[in-house]
Amino acid sequence: MSSERTEAPTPRRRAEARKKGQIAKSPEVNTAFILLIGFFVLQKSGPRIFMAISTLMRTALGGLDRPDLTPTALTHGGLGVIWLVTRSISPVILGLLFAGILANVVQVGFFFSWQPLVPDIQRINPISGFQRIFSKRGLEELAKTGAKVGLVGFIAFQAVWGQIGTVASLSQMPLLASLRAVAHIGLGVGLRSGAAILVLAAADFLFQRYEMEQNLRMSRQEITEEMRSMQGSPQMKARMRAQQRQVATQRMMQDVPKADVVITNPTHYAVALRYDNKTMNAPIVLAKGQRLVAQRMREIARKNDVLVLENRPLARSLFRLGKIGKEVPISLYQTVAEVLAFVYALKGKR
Repeated sequence: MSSERTEAPTPRRRAEARKKGQIAKSPEVNTAFILLIGFFVLQKSGPRIFMAISTLMRTALGGLDRPDLTPTALTHGGLGVIWLVTRSISPVILGLLFAGILANVVQVGFFFSWQPLVPDIQRINPISGFQRIFSKRGLEELAKTGAKVGLVGFIAFQAVWGQIGTVASLSQMPLLASLRAVAHIGLGVGLRSGAAILVLAAADFLFQRYEMEQNLRMSRQEITEEMRSMQGSPQMKARMRAQQRQVATQRMMQDVPKADVVITNPTHYAVALRYDNKTMNAPIVLAKGQRLVAQRMREIARKNDVLVLENRPLARSLFRLGKIGKEVPISLYQTVAEVLAFVYALKGKR
């Protein structure tokens, strides 16, 4: 049936959906990129952050008994603390910002739309919310979320279980060594979890693209209506046809001076013919017109010393059967040849 969505979406349908923010995108890709890049940056900048925190604690605790601990000194000290903290954690913040941008660029490219930010009453309608939660899609998302949490939790457990001996001996380690061990275990758990989520995100992204493709599919009726709307209104089509006729007429008028003869009716029709026995197999129709166009052709022909010859039957036949830029019909070869012979004879006498 024509109402069934059996056809692939057209480029216009895809562009409209993209403009509205309807794009294939998986939030798991963002999570995976943020985890992997965030823990990678932590691994590289962790020692510097640790040293900054140590310096901060020594400075703060060591200056509590200073006699010059005035409000001004506290202000300067607070600004120093803020600068130290900002400088220490800025690589992590920039890394997370880069991860979020990269995750979106990988999925949808450089794209931004205000449409999803437009207020929609249906989003805050509790009835619609419950319907979305308990709908088929909502249950599918719940099942996928449960599977993801279970898989990531299992991988995290495996990572910690592999270091169970280290975890058991943390209480017997020096403080610095225990902190390093905890950081090492945490980084391992984070990187493995991020890798697992990245695999899940790739599968989810492919599923989202497939689902988006299915939602954008169109019926034959929709494609027909889209083609009609793209072609424009009848007034627009009529205006375009008029412009095309005007351009074609101007081009014809430019070819009239190249003709050997213009055959007329004498007032209703005019047909311009040209023949070159070196390059043409038969005479061709350079231009043709009726009424005002025919009158204009006769004027141009006389100004350019092109012979205007009256032959009513031939003019009517050439106008009806001849096509501009094409050879004259075979049925008119003999008559046209006689006319051209007469034209060449006149040119010889001249």
